[in-house]
Amino acid sequence: MNIGRILGARCIEAGITQVHWDLGENTSESDKEKVFREALVQSGIELKEPKYQASPSPYIPGIDYENYDVRHEPVDDYEEPTRRARRQQGLRQEAQRQLGETGEK
Repeated sequence: MNIGRILGARCIEAGITQVHWDLGENTSESDKEKVFREALVQSGIELKEPKYQASPSPYIPGIDYENYDVRHEPVDDYEEPTRRARRQQGLRQEAQRQLGETGEK
C-alpha cells in the first residue's frame, strides 16, 4: 500500500484538490518522497499553493453579549437535580412502606 495513494484519494473525496508541496531547506527528494509525491499527483492532487479564497460570509468571533437579547421566564419550582432525586426516592420509599403496611402489591 502506498500512503500517497490513500491520502490522495481521501483528499479528493474531501474536496481537497491542491496541496502546497515544499521540501524546505532539503532541496533533494529521497526515493520514498518521490514515490509519495508521484502517488499524490496520480490521484489527482495538484502540488501547488492553493489560491486564496475569501469566505462567503465574514467570521466574527465570539458572541456580542451586549446586543444578545435573551429573556428567560422565571421558574418558581426549580430544584437542584440531586435534591429532586432524593425527594423522589423518599416518595417511592414512603409509597412502598404504605403498600407493605396494607399488604397490597
